[in-house]
Amino acid sequence: MQVLLLATGEKKKLAALSGAIPTPLLPVANRPLMAYKLEQLARQGYKDILVNLYWLPGSIEAYFQHGQRWGINLEYILQRDALGDAGALRRARSLIHETCLVMPADNLDELDIAAFLDFHRQRGGVMTLACVPGSMKNEPVVQLDMEQGAAEDNRVAGMCFSGADRKSLIFTGAMIIEPQVLDLIPQRTSFDLCTDLVPAVLTAGMNIYAFCSSGYFNPLSSFDDYQRVQEDVLYAAWNEGDAKLERSLPTHRAAIGQQAAHGVWIGRHASVHPTVRFKPPVIIGENSRIGRNVELGPDVVIGENVIVDDEASIQRSTILAHTYVGQLVNVDRRIVNQTTVIDTATQEHLQIVDDFLLGGIQDEIVQGSLRRVFDFLLAVVFLLFALPIMLLVGLFSLVATGGVLEGQACTRRFLKASAPDREDSKHIYRLLRFRTRRSDGKMPALMRWVNRSELDRLPELWNVLRGDLSMVGPKPLSVSEAASLKEAWQQAHFDRVPGFTGLWYFQTNSESDMDEVLVVDAYYIAMSNWRKDARLLWNTPKNWFYRLSGRQTVLNVF
Repeated sequence: MQVLLLATGEKKKLAALSGAIPTPLLPVANRPLMAYKLEQLARQGYKDILVNLYWLPGSIEAYFQHGQRWGINLEYILQRDALGDAGALRRARSLIHETCLVMPADNLDELDIAAFLDFHRQRGGVMTLACVPGSMKNEPVVQLDMEQGAAEDNRVAGMCFSGADRKSLIFTGAMIIEPQVLDLIPQRTSFDLCTDLVPAVLTAGMNIYAFCSSGYFNPLSSFDDYQRVQEDVLYAAWNEGDAKLERSLPTHRAAIGQQAAHGVWIGRHASVHPTVRFKPPVIIGENSRIGRNVELGPDVVIGENVIVDDEASIQRSTILAHTYVGQLVNVDRRIVNQTTVIDTATQEHLQIVDDFLLGGIQDEIVQGSLRRVFDFLLAVVFLLFALPIMLLVGLFSLVATGGVLEGQACTRRFLKASAPDREDSKHIYRLLRFRTRRSDGKMPALMRWVNRSELDRLPELWNVLRGDLSMVGPKPLSVSEAASLKEAWQQAHFDRVPGFTGLWYFQTNSESDMDEVLVVDAYYIAMSNWRKDARLLWNTPKNWFYRLSGRQTVLNVF
């Protein structure tokens, strides 16, 4: 059986967050939502998975890559237009040639896939819908055929979005389909699963059945659902959920890290003052800092690179990554994403403009200012060692081309749409290199060797001294290349200072197109830390020899 994950993000659930973060990447206990789905599939033996992408596709692909970290193989299907959940299935038609399990990547469930598949094969229908009993607002309800025989087999008569009661069957979004179902979906047309595809299948005289699952299910259709799933995962990992909550919990204990204390998880390189008072369960992400006399818990998730200042108090809330919570601030039943505060009960959100209360922080603030000092000192050392070679190459350049240096206009900050008239929201600099072409545009034979050996890049170390570049970072982009970056995941490229070297230097070359470079850099920005930067820097000379010999190596630092 094939498996297809729908990670299109068309429905814009949790819109106050998903506008910038694709829903499959929303963190649950500081791990992306889609990671739980991949682990569920891997545990049950499904290792080859198709993933359909639409909204912010680069962010998802950059994070999960091809699934090596999970021991699986991911193949992506890129969708350019909004086609609906059924239209997304039609987009994958050429790759689906047998019975297929379809699952949304933006909810959390526990589905016994083996029992689900057995039920589907025993009924012999073309489509089987996974359902849970109960009543959930705004979730699709499966209507059963009540005729004798049909009701016993759980044959489906239709679907609706109202009239749910205690005996209702809620559609979880997971289903098993046969390939002929996809032929009922028009090409390149928006087509909804519940309102279009199910009626079309029934009208064609094909049978649809409902499989009742007893496993955990949270649709994450509201911020109350989002906070609840955080709590459920924490209590399940804490092994005390049955005593604390009057609702079902995931039976699988998610690997959310090592407990530093009973019901308290603290990530690597996090700093927690000894005076912090915990009421478990609480999880604190990597590189976060919790000040003195802070009260945390119960039911609190602190993301990565978060600062909670002195005497703040947080209960039943989620603080997402790169957020600052000010002194004496009280957060209760809220989801906070930098300056955005969301009330989980009312779903309302507002922006906080006082930086002393809430704000966003950058990696550079969390990691300190030592990086700039390190870059400067290292560039000085490299320049001193490279000085004889640079003098020789400069002489070659002067004789062969009539000049020594040339500069390309590059930018390291994209012009923010929120402040189009502010020139300080971008920084234009000239990326220095040895000149390799004469005024007529021709490249002499000697300078072709200099260009191929990349010795013309040595003056970029001067850019590092000036602060235009870091020693390790994303690839420097020219002004014209930067202007072509429109999507949010692409503009994230400018959240970090570009580097003299980086993951791009190992996994791309001069023939790589811009999309490949941006995907590599998006992955680097999402996953980098100082240890991985140090490894990249240490292995750059080795990779230079590989490139000089015409080979390409891919260094596995992540």
